[in-house]
Amino acid sequence: MNQQSNHIPSKKKWLPIFVLTGLVLALFASEVTIRVSGVDWRYAEKNLFYQIEDVFNHVADPDPKLLYRLRPNSSYRYYWDHQNYSVSINSLGERGPERKSSKPANVYRIAVFGGSNVYGSHLNNNETWPARLEAELNRRFQSVRYEVWNFGTSAYVGTQMARLANEMIARIDPDLIIFALSNSGIMAFLSDTDIQSYFEHNPIFWNYLIDDSDDSIRPSQVKLWCLKHSHLYRYTLMVLAGIRNKNNLPLWHINRGFEQLNVQHIHELIEKHRSSIKFCYFVGPYNKPEPNPIASGSGYTIPRSYTEYFQIPDVPVLSIETTEAMPPEFSFVHPPSHVTPWYAERLTDLLKDTGLLAN
Repeated sequence: MNQQSNHIPSKKKWLPIFVLTGLVLALFASEVTIRVSGVDWRYAEKNLFYQIEDVFNHVADPDPKLLYRLRPNSSYRYYWDHQNYSVSINSLGERGPERKSSKPANVYRIAVFGGSNVYGSHLNNNETWPARLEAELNRRFQSVRYEVWNFGTSAYVGTQMARLANEMIARIDPDLIIFALSNSGIMAFLSDTDIQSYFEHNPIFWNYLIDDSDDSIRPSQVKLWCLKHSHLYRYTLMVLAGIRNKNNLPLWHINRGFEQLNVQHIHELIEKHRSSIKFCYFVGPYNKPEPNPIASGSGYTIPRSYTEYFQIPDVPVLSIETTEAMPPEFSFVHPPSHVTPWYAERLTDLLKDTGLLAN
Protein backbone atom coordinates (compact mmCIF):
# COMPACT_ATOMS: atom_id res chain seq x y z
CA MET A 1 0.00 0.00 0.00
CA ASN A 2 2.79 2.36 0.91
CA GLN A 3 4.63 1.53 -2.31
CA GLN A 4 1.52 2.40 -4.39
CA SER A 5 0.99 5.74 -2.62
CA ASN A 6 4.62 6.65 -3.10
CA HIS A 7 4.39 5.90 -6.84
CA ILE A 8 1.54 8.38 -7.53
CA PRO A 9 3.55 11.54 -6.67
CA SER A 10 6.26 10.21 -8.94
CA LYS A 11 3.87 10.37 -11.96
CA LYS A 12 2.76 13.88 -11.03
CA LYS A 13 6.39 14.97 -10.92
CA TRP A 14 6.92 13.94 -14.55
CA LEU A 15 3.62 15.35 -15.85
CA PRO A 16 4.89 18.94 -16.46
CA ILE A 17 7.86 17.56 -18.36
CA PHE A 18 5.57 15.45 -20.56
CA VAL A 19 3.34 18.48 -21.22
CA LEU A 20 6.29 20.75 -21.99
CA THR A 21 7.83 18.16 -24.28
CA GLY A 22 4.53 17.72 -26.11
CA LEU A 23 4.18 21.48 -26.50
CA VAL A 24 7.72 21.85 -27.87
CA LEU A 25 7.13 19.00 -30.32
CA ALA A 26 3.82 20.55 -31.43
CA LEU A 27 5.46 23.94 -31.98
CA PHE A 28 8.33 22.31 -33.85
CA ALA A 29 5.93 20.36 -36.05
CA SER A 30 3.92 23.53 -36.75
CA GLU A 31 7.08 25.45 -37.62
CA VAL A 32 8.21 22.73 -40.02
CA THR A 33 4.76 22.42 -41.59
CA ILE A 34 4.43 26.17 -42.21
CA ARG A 35 8.00 26.42 -43.44
CA VAL A 36 7.60 23.56 -45.93
CA SER A 37 4.11 24.49 -47.10
CA GLY A 38 4.86 28.22 -47.47
CA VAL A 39 1.46 29.12 -46.09
CA ASP A 40 2.91 32.17 -44.32
CA TRP A 41 4.12 33.67 -47.59
CA ARG A 42 0.89 32.86 -49.40
CA TYR A 43 -1.04 34.64 -46.66
CA ALA A 44 1.33 37.62 -46.86
CA GLU A 45 1.22 37.76 -50.65
CA LYS A 46 -2.54 38.22 -50.82
CA ASN A 47 -2.36 41.05 -48.26
CA LEU A 48 0.18 43.20 -50.11
CA PHE A 49 -0.42 46.29 -52.25
CA TYR A 50 0.63 46.14 -55.91
CA GLN A 51 1.48 48.59 -58.67
CA ILE A 52 -0.05 47.11 -61.83
CA GLU A 53 -0.16 49.96 -64.35
CA ASP A 54 2.17 50.18 -67.37
CA VAL A 55 4.27 47.34 -65.97
CA PHE A 56 6.37 47.05 -69.15
CA ASN A 57 7.82 50.50 -68.42
CA HIS A 58 8.57 49.73 -64.77
CA VAL A 59 11.29 47.46 -63.41
CA ALA A 60 11.99 46.00 -59.96
CA ASP A 61 14.86 47.52 -57.98
CA PRO A 62 16.71 45.72 -55.15
CA ASP A 63 16.79 48.87 -53.02
CA PRO A 64 14.17 48.34 -50.24
CA LYS A 65 13.47 52.09 -50.24
CA LEU A 66 12.64 52.06 -53.96
CA LEU A 67 11.28 48.56 -54.78
CA TYR A 68 10.88 49.58 -58.43
CA ARG A 69 11.56 52.44 -60.85
CA LEU A 70 10.90 53.41 -64.45
CA ARG A 71 12.66 51.02 -66.84
CA PRO A 72 15.42 52.87 -68.74
CA ASN A 73 15.33 52.70 -72.54
CA SER A 74 11.82 51.27 -72.65
CA SER A 75 8.94 52.11 -74.97
CA TYR A 76 5.52 50.54 -75.05
CA ARG A 77 2.09 51.24 -76.48
CA TYR A 78 -0.95 50.57 -74.28
CA TYR A 79 -4.70 50.43 -74.82
CA TRP A 80 -7.01 51.82 -72.16
CA ASP A 81 -10.63 53.01 -72.17
CA HIS A 82 -10.98 52.77 -75.98
CA GLN A 83 -7.80 54.68 -76.76
CA ASN A 84 -4.09 54.05 -77.31
CA TYR A 85 -1.27 55.85 -75.55
CA SER A 86 2.52 55.46 -75.72
CA VAL A 87 5.10 55.56 -72.94
CA SER A 88 8.83 56.11 -73.55
CA ILE A 89 11.48 56.16 -70.84
CA ASN A 90 14.91 57.55 -71.67
CA SER A 91 18.30 56.08 -70.74
CA LEU A 92 18.34 57.94 -67.40
CA GLY A 93 15.01 56.49 -66.29
CA GLU A 94 12.94 59.61 -66.93
CA ARG A 95 9.69 59.77 -68.86
CA GLY A 96 10.78 62.18 -71.52
CA PRO A 97 13.03 62.71 -74.52
CA GLU A 98 16.64 61.54 -74.48
CA ARG A 99 18.76 64.11 -72.65
CA LYS A 100 22.34 64.47 -71.49
CA SER A 101 22.99 64.10 -67.77
CA SER A 102 25.43 67.04 -67.85
CA LYS A 103 23.51 70.30 -67.77
CA PRO A 104 24.11 72.56 -70.80
CA ALA A 105 24.87 76.23 -70.36
CA ASN A 106 21.90 78.59 -69.98
CA VAL A 107 19.57 75.76 -68.95
CA TYR A 108 17.39 75.81 -65.83
CA ARG A 109 16.65 72.23 -64.88
CA ILE A 110 13.52 71.23 -62.92
CA ALA A 111 13.07 67.65 -61.67
CA VAL A 112 9.57 66.52 -60.68
CA PHE A 113 9.04 63.52 -58.39
CA GLY A 114 5.66 62.01 -57.58
CA GLY A 115 3.23 59.23 -58.36
CA SER A 116 0.99 58.45 -61.31
CA ASN A 117 -0.37 62.02 -61.47
CA VAL A 118 3.12 63.23 -62.40
CA TYR A 119 3.93 60.15 -64.47
CA GLY A 120 0.81 60.78 -66.54
CA SER A 121 -1.35 57.73 -66.22
CA HIS A 122 -3.02 56.83 -69.56
CA LEU A 123 -1.37 59.76 -71.36
CA ASN A 124 1.23 60.06 -74.09
CA ASN A 125 4.60 61.48 -73.08
CA ASN A 126 3.91 64.96 -74.46
CA GLU A 127 0.52 65.10 -72.69
CA THR A 128 1.82 64.77 -69.11
CA TRP A 129 1.78 67.93 -67.05
CA PRO A 130 5.60 68.07 -66.63
CA ALA A 131 5.94 67.99 -70.43
CA ARG A 132 3.28 70.69 -70.74
CA LEU A 133 5.03 72.73 -68.03
CA GLU A 134 8.33 72.62 -69.94
CA ALA A 135 6.60 73.86 -73.08
CA GLU A 136 4.76 76.63 -71.22
CA LEU A 137 7.89 77.88 -69.44
CA ASN A 138 9.84 78.05 -72.70
CA ARG A 139 6.93 79.78 -74.41
CA ARG A 140 6.75 82.52 -71.78
CA PHE A 141 10.41 83.00 -70.91
CA GLN A 142 13.18 83.11 -73.49
CA SER A 143 16.11 84.32 -71.38
CA VAL A 144 16.99 80.74 -70.41
CA ARG A 145 15.92 77.32 -71.65
CA TYR A 146 13.87 75.26 -69.23
CA GLU A 147 14.01 71.49 -68.88
CA VAL A 148 11.35 69.73 -66.81
CA TRP A 149 12.30 66.13 -66.06
CA ASN A 150 9.42 63.76 -65.29
CA PHE A 151 10.45 61.22 -62.63
CA GLY A 152 6.86 60.47 -61.65
CA THR A 153 6.49 56.75 -60.96
CA SER A 154 3.16 55.01 -60.47
CA ALA A 155 2.12 54.62 -56.79
CA TYR A 156 5.33 56.23 -55.45
CA VAL A 157 5.20 57.61 -51.89
CA GLY A 158 7.56 60.01 -50.10
CA THR A 159 10.23 57.45 -49.19
CA GLN A 160 10.64 56.39 -52.82
CA MET A 161 10.53 59.96 -54.09
CA ALA A 162 13.30 61.01 -51.70
CA ARG A 163 15.46 57.99 -52.56
CA LEU A 164 15.19 58.56 -56.29
CA ALA A 165 15.69 62.32 -55.92
CA ASN A 166 18.90 61.77 -53.97
CA GLU A 167 20.22 59.61 -56.81
CA MET A 168 19.21 62.05 -59.53
CA ILE A 169 20.68 65.08 -57.78
CA ALA A 170 24.11 63.54 -58.29
CA ARG A 171 23.37 62.53 -61.88
CA ILE A 172 21.58 65.52 -63.44
CA ASP A 173 22.28 68.53 -61.15
CA PRO A 174 18.75 70.02 -60.95
CA ASP A 175 18.15 73.67 -60.03
CA LEU A 176 14.66 73.04 -58.63
CA ILE A 177 12.99 69.90 -57.28
CA ILE A 178 9.20 69.62 -57.08
CA PHE A 179 7.75 66.97 -54.79
CA ALA A 180 4.19 66.35 -56.01
CA LEU A 181 2.15 64.78 -53.22
CA SER A 182 -0.65 62.47 -54.27
CA ASN A 183 -0.02 59.19 -52.42
CA SER A 184 0.43 58.51 -48.72
CA GLY A 185 1.15 55.50 -46.55
CA ILE A 186 3.21 52.45 -47.38
CA MET A 187 5.01 51.53 -50.59
CA ALA A 188 3.49 49.30 -53.25
CA PHE A 189 5.26 46.36 -54.86
CA LEU A 190 5.63 45.92 -58.58
CA SER A 191 3.43 43.04 -59.69
CA ASP A 192 4.92 39.86 -61.19
CA THR A 193 8.33 40.34 -59.56
CA ASP A 194 10.32 38.48 -56.87
CA ILE A 195 8.73 40.18 -53.88
CA GLN A 196 9.59 37.47 -51.37
CA SER A 197 13.29 38.35 -51.48
CA TYR A 198 12.55 41.79 -50.01
CA PHE A 199 11.03 40.12 -46.96
CA GLU A 200 13.92 37.68 -46.64
CA HIS A 201 16.46 40.50 -46.48
CA ASN A 202 14.30 43.08 -44.67
CA PRO A 203 12.34 41.43 -41.83
CA ILE A 204 10.79 44.78 -40.92
CA PHE A 205 8.55 44.26 -43.96
CA TRP A 206 6.84 41.46 -42.03
CA ASN A 207 6.19 43.90 -39.21
CA TYR A 208 4.43 46.31 -41.57
CA LEU A 209 1.95 43.50 -42.24
CA ILE A 210 1.22 42.64 -38.62
CA ASP A 211 1.40 46.03 -36.90
CA ASP A 212 -0.80 48.84 -38.20
CA SER A 213 0.16 51.26 -35.41
CA ASP A 214 2.47 54.26 -35.57
CA ASP A 215 5.16 52.12 -33.90
CA SER A 216 5.35 49.62 -36.76
CA ILE A 217 8.48 51.35 -38.04
CA ARG A 218 10.32 50.80 -34.74
CA PRO A 219 10.14 47.09 -33.81
CA SER A 220 12.58 45.65 -31.29
CA GLN A 221 15.59 43.66 -32.47
CA VAL A 222 14.20 40.56 -30.76
CA LYS A 223 10.96 40.87 -32.68
CA LEU A 224 12.83 41.37 -35.96
CA TRP A 225 14.90 38.25 -35.28
CA CYS A 226 11.77 36.19 -34.62
CA LEU A 227 10.07 37.53 -37.75
CA LYS A 228 13.08 36.66 -39.85
CA HIS A 229 13.64 33.14 -38.51
CA SER A 230 10.28 31.81 -37.30
CA HIS A 231 7.62 31.11 -39.93
CA LEU A 232 5.16 30.10 -37.20
CA TYR A 233 5.67 33.36 -35.30
CA ARG A 234 5.03 35.64 -38.26
CA TYR A 235 2.14 33.57 -39.59
CA THR A 236 0.41 33.61 -36.20
CA LEU A 237 0.81 37.39 -35.91
CA MET A 238 -0.48 37.93 -39.45
CA VAL A 239 -3.58 35.84 -38.75
CA LEU A 240 -4.23 37.80 -35.55
CA ALA A 241 -3.79 41.07 -37.47
CA GLY A 242 -6.32 39.81 -40.01
CA ILE A 243 -8.81 39.09 -37.25
CA ARG A 244 -8.36 42.64 -35.89
CA ASN A 245 -8.71 44.17 -39.35
CA LYS A 246 -12.24 45.57 -39.58
CA ASN A 247 -11.74 47.46 -42.86
CA ASN A 248 -11.51 44.44 -45.15
CA LEU A 249 -8.43 46.02 -46.73
CA PRO A 250 -5.12 44.24 -47.39
CA LEU A 251 -3.05 44.31 -44.19
CA TRP A 252 -0.17 46.05 -45.98
CA HIS A 253 -2.40 48.89 -47.11
CA ILE A 254 -3.71 49.87 -43.67
CA ASN A 255 -0.30 50.45 -42.09
CA ARG A 256 -0.24 53.94 -40.56
CA GLY A 257 3.32 54.19 -39.26
CA PHE A 258 5.06 54.25 -42.64
CA GLU A 259 3.86 57.76 -43.42
CA GLN A 260 6.23 58.98 -40.68
CA LEU A 261 9.11 57.57 -42.72
CA ASN A 262 7.84 59.26 -45.88
CA VAL A 263 7.88 62.65 -44.18
CA GLN A 264 11.23 61.97 -42.50
CA HIS A 265 12.99 60.96 -45.72
CA ILE A 266 11.68 63.98 -47.66
CA HIS A 267 12.76 66.34 -44.85
CA GLU A 268 16.23 64.78 -44.62
CA LEU A 269 16.78 65.18 -48.35
CA ILE A 270 15.66 68.81 -48.35
CA GLU A 271 17.88 69.70 -45.38
CA LYS A 272 20.85 67.98 -47.00
CA HIS A 273 20.61 69.85 -50.32
CA ARG A 274 18.65 73.05 -49.73
CA SER A 275 21.80 75.20 -49.75
CA SER A 276 22.37 74.40 -53.43
CA ILE A 277 18.92 73.41 -54.78
CA LYS A 278 15.49 75.03 -54.59
CA PHE A 279 12.63 72.85 -53.35
CA CYS A 280 8.85 73.09 -53.31
CA TYR A 281 5.80 70.89 -52.82
CA PHE A 282 2.93 70.60 -55.22
CA VAL A 283 -0.58 69.48 -54.27
CA GLY A 284 -3.06 69.13 -57.10
CA PRO A 285 -6.84 69.51 -57.11
CA TYR A 286 -7.65 65.93 -56.09
CA ASN A 287 -10.84 66.73 -54.24
CA LYS A 288 -13.42 64.60 -56.07
CA PRO A 289 -13.75 60.86 -56.60
CA GLU A 290 -12.34 59.65 -59.90
CA PRO A 291 -14.48 57.20 -61.86
CA ASN A 292 -12.88 53.84 -62.47
CA PRO A 293 -13.89 52.42 -65.88
CA ILE A 294 -12.85 48.92 -64.81
CA ALA A 295 -15.21 48.84 -61.85
CA SER A 296 -18.31 50.84 -62.64
CA GLY A 297 -19.36 53.29 -59.95
CA SER A 298 -16.17 53.02 -57.92
CA GLY A 299 -13.72 55.83 -57.26
CA TYR A 300 -11.27 57.14 -54.70
CA THR A 301 -10.21 60.41 -53.15
CA ILE A 302 -6.61 61.40 -52.47
CA PRO A 303 -5.90 62.54 -48.87
CA ARG A 304 -5.70 66.33 -48.66
CA SER A 305 -3.81 66.68 -45.38
CA TYR A 306 -0.04 66.82 -45.90
CA THR A 307 0.68 69.28 -43.11
CA GLU A 308 3.50 67.16 -41.64
CA TYR A 309 5.48 67.62 -44.85
CA PHE A 310 5.15 71.39 -44.67
CA GLN A 311 7.08 71.92 -41.42
CA ILE A 312 10.35 73.05 -43.02
CA PRO A 313 10.48 76.86 -43.28
CA ASP A 314 10.96 78.54 -46.66
CA VAL A 315 9.86 75.54 -48.73
CA PRO A 316 6.87 76.82 -50.73
CA VAL A 317 3.71 74.77 -51.14
CA LEU A 318 2.12 75.21 -54.58
CA SER A 319 -1.51 74.26 -54.84
CA ILE A 320 -4.05 74.56 -57.63
CA GLU A 321 -7.78 74.42 -57.04
CA THR A 322 -10.79 73.92 -59.23
CA THR A 323 -13.98 75.97 -59.21
CA GLU A 324 -17.55 74.71 -59.24
CA ALA A 325 -17.90 75.84 -62.83
CA MET A 326 -15.08 73.56 -64.02
CA PRO A 327 -15.81 70.05 -65.33
CA PRO A 328 -15.20 67.26 -62.82
CA GLU A 329 -12.24 65.75 -64.69
CA PHE A 330 -10.11 68.76 -63.69
CA SER A 331 -10.15 67.29 -60.18
CA PHE A 332 -9.16 63.75 -61.15
CA VAL A 333 -5.83 62.49 -59.88
CA HIS A 334 -5.41 61.04 -63.39
CA PRO A 335 -6.65 63.93 -65.52
CA PRO A 336 -7.23 63.53 -69.27
CA SER A 337 -4.95 65.24 -71.77
CA HIS A 338 -7.07 68.39 -72.19
CA VAL A 339 -6.61 69.19 -68.47
CA THR A 340 -2.80 69.14 -68.26
CA PRO A 341 -2.29 72.47 -70.14
CA TRP A 342 -4.27 74.09 -67.31
CA TYR A 343 -1.87 72.48 -64.80
CA ALA A 344 1.06 73.95 -66.75
CA GLU A 345 -0.39 77.45 -66.93
CA ARG A 346 -1.28 77.57 -63.23
CA LEU A 347 2.05 76.08 -62.14
CA THR A 348 4.00 78.53 -64.28
CA ASP A 349 2.19 81.40 -62.55
CA LEU A 350 2.87 79.93 -59.12
CA LEU A 351 6.54 79.22 -59.82
CA LYS A 352 7.02 82.79 -61.04
CA ASP A 353 5.16 84.33 -58.09
CA THR A 354 7.16 82.34 -55.51
CA GLY A 355 10.53 83.16 -57.06
CA LEU A 356 11.36 79.57 -57.97
CA LEU A 357 12.26 80.21 -61.61
CA ALA A 358 15.63 81.26 -63.01
CA ASN A 359 16.85 84.62 -61.71
